[in-house]
Amino acid sequence: MAVLFSPSGHRLYVAQTDDELVVLDRYSGDRLAAIHLPGPAKGLRNDRFGQWLLVRPASGDSVWVIDVGRWRFAGAVATKWATDLPAVASPNTLVIRRGRDVVGIDLGSAGLPETGHIEGGAADEWMPVPWRPARDAEAAVTTDSTALAGADSGKAAASVYLQVSSSQNPAWASELADKLRAAGLPASVLAPTRSDEAHRVVLGPYATREQAESTGRKIGMPSFIVSGQDAPDN
Repeated sequence: MAVLFSPSGHRLYVAQTDDELVVLDRYSGDRLAAIHLPGPAKGLRNDRFGQWLLVRPASGDSVWVIDVGRWRFAGAVATKWATDLPAVASPNTLVIRRGRDVVGIDLGSAGLPETGHIEGGAADEWMPVPWRPARDAEAAVTTDSTALAGADSGKAAASVYLQVSSSQNPAWASELADKLRAAGLPASVLAPTRSDEAHRVVLGPYATREQAESTGRKIGMPSFIVSGQDAPDN
């Protein structure tokens, strides 16, 4: 049996010995879905945004890919497991070792076709990271730094948020925001501005960083401070 939390922490994946992957709500304990697997599993691995789940079979060298947004088994790819690979590079590329090379697989296309490979790359260590063009990154750093500096001084209009989750599945983000609002928290969803970004579930806005941090200490969920320039989608 293998157990893993979703990246946002509000879902629990349990791969049981009866070839079934069960999805549970962390807070209510409700059984949300059950996905049939080709066999028993001994390991689970998330992608960054919770869109894909990688399952390690109990025997053999392969990875089973679960499309989390559609609650379905997407396919199997032959590869050996290591501490770094297989892994998903957002939004839809599975990165694996194949012999001496590293290969990219398109999870968003039927048949899981190969999209490219790096000769001799298998000997290296790999870590998928989000990529943002330099111009966008510079603009984001300037905007975030200005907003947070203003919030620290108490001079900014309410623009500081407490992020508690991120997902490329808008239904999941909305569901979590609804549950947090039902618990009396000011939860909203910040919609992505680019295709490689996620839907962010946030609390706020808060007038100062100190107010946001105070809430973060009380809610008992992983969280961090972000600044928001766009109005949340409620």
